[in-house]
Amino acid sequence: MGRRSLLAAIGVLAVSSPVWADDAAPAAPPPPPPPAVVAPAPPPTTVERRIVIESAPSSAPTAPSYAPAPYYAPSPATGRPMPMDRDCTPCGPQGCFQKRDECGCPVDSCGNRFGPWMITLEGAISSISSPDGILGETLFVPGNQLGWENVDYDGQFAGRLTISYAFECESRIELRGTYWGNPDASDTDSGFFAASPGDDGLGDVSRPVNASLQSEAEMWGVEFNWWTELSCSGRWRVDAGVGIRYVSFDEDARVDFVTTGPGAFPVDNGYVRSEVENDWLGAQLMLAAHADVSDCVEVYGSLKAMFGSVDRTVHVTDLDIFAGGSHSADADDDEFVFGLDFELGLKWRLSPCLLLGASYNMFFLDGVQRAEDGFNFGLSNSGAVQAQQAPDQLVAHSFFFGVTFNF
Repeated sequence: MGRRSLLAAIGVLAVSSPVWADDAAPAAPPPPPPPAVVAPAPPPTTVERRIVIESAPSSAPTAPSYAPAPYYAPSPATGRPMPMDRDCTPCGPQGCFQKRDECGCPVDSCGNRFGPWMITLEGAISSISSPDGILGETLFVPGNQLGWENVDYDGQFAGRLTISYAFECESRIELRGTYWGNPDASDTDSGFFAASPGDDGLGDVSRPVNASLQSEAEMWGVEFNWWTELSCSGRWRVDAGVGIRYVSFDEDARVDFVTTGPGAFPVDNGYVRSEVENDWLGAQLMLAAHADVSDCVEVYGSLKAMFGSVDRTVHVTDLDIFAGGSHSADADDDEFVFGLDFELGLKWRLSPCLLLGASYNMFFLDGVQRAEDGFNFGLSNSGAVQAQQAPDQLVAHSFFFGVTFNF
């Protein structure tokens, strides 16, 4: 067989031989079906809309309740948050001129809450009511009858210390001590004094004498009060409170005699002296009004109605008045009495921690024993000037000037 015949036979064999499946090319995937066409839903009819509205719930669901988070006010001293011990539920807008936070506590211009402590130191000029009346008994005397009218107490340096703590935004407690001073006065006079009813019941007139009259007093007190705010409307704030109070008033009156003529008494040159102690303890109802002139200036007025018991002690001594020698007598009593304390003042806040203040105060207490009224010359037959209870009124006027530290 030739070479050409062999190549032709191989080509015929190659064409006529079978093709295996593994050697075949993969078939192409069938094309995806066309997307189905969906007709749009028809709009709801009027009847269907009405059915949906009528089937809706009759009321909206209740909003969930929640407790507000505690409020933390910046500390004036450090600027760091300062937790409060009370519930600070937001109270909403207030019709109060004074700047306040969500809890109703006063704040400064930067929004920082003022400190709860206030310590006030005040000096004062104080005037206590002076002795008055005649010496001895009321009787017609043909001449000058000795009296206390010219024994006048001068103004004295006094003082007051107040410590206050605000345990709530609207409430505070207060401890206050007041010293009204230790005034004294004297006068000299010449004349007579009388004793009634005297030996015969008609009254006796003394020998003419030169008299030196002297009087000295001392007054102080302490009080513990609770205050709370009743309202704040615009520039006006109103506070009310209750408290307990103690007042001490001691007085000493003395008259030295030098006889200058004849008469039944004094039997010799001598003296008569009266020492009294008044201790008043009671309660007081208080009301105060504040007017905010500006953010830094405040005018205020307060009234305290006092009621309680005063314990009075009178001790009288004399020398050579109705009889020779020294004599003494005492008289004690107690009584339920009333009083008033009125104050009008001004406060000026220089900074969040410092205030200046000035005020006028009038103190009145009824049923107080005065020393010049403790003499009883009417029982001359006893040979001694006796002690007596003849209560009068006590009035003190004071002008206070001071500084307050707020922290």
